[in-house]
Amino acid sequence: MKNVMLLFGEEKFLISQEINKIKQKVVPDYLDTVNFIPLDGKNVLQEEILNACHTVPLLTEKKLVVVYDARFFESGRGNQEEPREKQDDFLNRLELIPDYTILVFTALKVDKRNKIYKLIKSRGTVREFNQLSLKDKAFWVQKRVKLYGKSIDLKTAYLIAEYTGNLNQTDNELK
Repeated sequence: MKNVMLLFGEEKFLISQEINKIKQKVVPDYLDTVNFIPLDGKNVLQEEILNACHTVPLLTEKKLVVVYDARFFESGRGNQEEPREKQDDFLNRLELIPDYTILVFTALKVDKRNKIYKLIKSRGTVREFNQLSLKDKAFWVQKRVKLYGKSIDLKTAYLIAEYTGNLNQTDNELK
């Protein structure tokens, strides 16, 4: 089940970048529309997720299924509405995801007591993306400015880091 991932945290920009990295490795641009399946986790049914995972990729070895804002990782949401048998069935079927599918869940907050979290943590990959500290954000600003072909001193990077919000806003200011 190493092909199942959970990316969560407050820094959506870093989560988005991580998904783009995975997508570039797995799905060629010309097959994006058939081998990259984005799903809205707020409205998607568990059966739809499993069906998307079991469809065979077209003209390539792997495909990527991303469930954005998966509701069943938060406490008191989503899965509480489902009967326990249905939850357990979903977990069992999640373990049977084919090797040709990479399944990524994203969430803002995660209840680490949930069965699905424990399952992915023990058999898959879990990464948390919290807001960066001011120091880390300043270094991130410097790297990002270099990416855009410019340079910036650390003092100015600290100033930008201090007066911008999340990394998405910061990146927009740098452009």
